[in-house]
Amino acid sequence: DTSDTAYNKLNNLYTEFKELVGDPPKTVKVYFTNGDNWSAVKAYWWGSASENPTWETSPTCTYVKTNGYRQKIYCCDLPADAQGLIWRSNSGSAKTQDIKGPFSENMAWYPDKVTGGSDTTADPKTWSVGTWTYS
Repeated sequence: DTSDTAYNKLNNLYTEFKELVGDPPKTVKVYFTNGDNWSAVKAYWWGSASENPTWETSPTCTYVKTNGYRQKIYCCDLPADAQGLIWRSNSGSAKTQDIKGPFSENMAWYPDKVTGGSDTTADPKTWSVGTWTYS
């Protein structure tokens, strides 16, 4: 049967391809420069098939180091298939704009300009973001 032969050829090609490139990463490490001195940095994301925290259960990010401007840098393991990301303060009174995926290893952001909000949990101060690459 020719359909079985075509299937077997495709399956063999797929197997060879996976051996060459490997499986896609399940998570990517992303970074945030805490230029507004939040007490802690949390990451909220959406659109992942594996896990999506609620706003309240957003994980606290890990402190990495302090840069030359005395700003703390934090990192988070983000599901590689996440569709969007918001960095937020621990209190919820400040956050970044929505950051759209796709995301890759060592992507990084910093708060750039306040675009709205009033620094309360009901109306968080919202920051636009600039980007950089962690190395």
